[in-house]
Amino acid sequence: MIPASEAAAGGYQIRFSLPQSLGELREQMHRIRSGLVRMLTLFEPDRLQSLEELLSTFGQRETLARLRTTLGEPRTERLAAASAAGVVH
Repeated sequence: MIPASEAAAGGYQIRFSLPQSLGELREQMHRIRSGLVRMLTLFEPDRLQSLEELLSTFGQRETLARLRTTLGEPRTERLAAASAAGVVH
């Protein structure tokens, strides 16, 4: 966890590793959702209660579970290094 910027008081970025598969992505999203619920339970129980009432209408949705991939395992490919001249970020 790192500060978003020196000017952003109280703002942080949390950087996650790049998932290598759809299963890893689904697990990462599950951990994020669970962590948010735990934080709301601890710090904002009233807000959590109102959110749970709204979300219970539809139930828990895991839209990533609907994705089907037939691409197989990911592969690694070497990329040619770009020259510093003319590269815009």
